Amino acid sequence: MIANASRVHAVAAASRRAALGAVRLAPGRAPTRALATSRSSSSASSATASGAKSRRPQVPPALARAGRSVYNFFRTGGQVGVVLFGVSVGGLILYALGDDLFSSKSPNNVYTTTVERLRNVTAVTSLLGTEFKGLMDVDGERHRRARHVPHTITETAPGHFAMKMRFYIKAADRGIGKVDAKLARVDGGDWEYQKMTVEVHLLDGTVRKLRVV
Repeated sequence: MIANASRVHAVAAASRRAALGAVRLAPGRAPTRALATSRSSSSASSATASGAKSRRPQVPPALARAGRSVYNFFRTGGQVGVVLFGVSVGGLILYALGDDLFSSKSPNNVYTTTVERLRNVTAVTSLLGTEFKGLMDVDGERHRRARHVPHTITETAPGHFAMKMRFYIKAADRGIGKVDAKLARVDGGDWEYQKMTVEVHLLDGTVRKLRVV
C-alpha cells in the first residue's frame, strides 16, 4: 500500500508540473498572435489604399489634351497681345514724331518756310543781305543742340488755333535780326501769318524795327 501511495503522489506531482508548464508556455505564444494580427492589419490597410487609388476618377486623354491646348492658346495669346501693344505704342510715337518733323503744319516747318520767305523781303535783305541763316536761339552753339523752334499754340475758339513764334536770322558780316511771328489756323487748314516783325541789330550799333506782315 505504501508503494501504491508513492506512485499516486508521483503521478499527481507530474500532473501538476505538466499543468504549470502549460501555463508558463501560454504567455509566450501571445506575441506570435499579436504579430500575425498586425501583419493582417497592414495588409488590410494596403489593400484599402490601393482600392481607394483605383476608385479615383481618371481624366480622359482627350479632355487632358484639350486642357493643354487651351492653356497653350491663352499663353501664346498673352505673348502676342504684349507684342501688339508694344508695336501700337511705337507706331503712335513714330507718327507723332513724323507729324512734328515732316508735316507742313508743324512749327519746325513753319520756321523753315518763314526763313525762306524773309529772303524775299527787300526791307530785310537791304540790311542783312540774302545769305543770312536762321537760328532757333540767339546763341549759335545752343542752336546746334536745339530741335524745336520756341513757340506757343493756344486754342482761341473751338477749332481755331493761334501760334506765336520767335527765332533769329543772322548775317555774320552785317548783324542779327529777332523775328516775332503770329499765325492763325482753322482746324484742318494751314497756318496763315497774322503779324510778323523783325528787329535788326547791325554791327555798327544801329537798330531797325521792320513790320513784315
